[in-house]
Amino acid sequence: MPTAAIALAAGLFGLSGLPLGVGFAGTWLLFQSLLEAPRAGGLAPQILLAGLAAVLALSSATAAAGAVRLFGVAFLGRPRTPRAAVAEDITRRARPAVLVLTAIAAGWACSPVSS
Repeated sequence: MPTAAIALAAGLFGLSGLPLGVGFAGTWLLFQSLLEAPRAGGLAPQILLAGLAAVLALSSATAAAGAVRLFGVAFLGRPRTPRAAVAEDITRRARPAVLVLTAIAAGWACSPVSS
């Protein structure tokens, strides 16, 4: 199922928040603001903002790990049922639509506006 694997990998890469992905610029700016903000207040706001930065880092790492696991289970794992063992790739009629959406996601991820 090469077409489905490529389309899912492109979508997961865009959503994972890794560099050149769609969600990276916003996450990067949020990290930068959380790391710069503690210099402005006392001890209590510094502890709160450090905790928020840690939670944001943990959520980003969990999202990336979840994307890797989803792809690994869906396309690299052994089939668990006889029906999954004979699964076929996307039909010829649906393939252009999936590839167009993949190209849009890849184009958006590589555009200078998103990063």
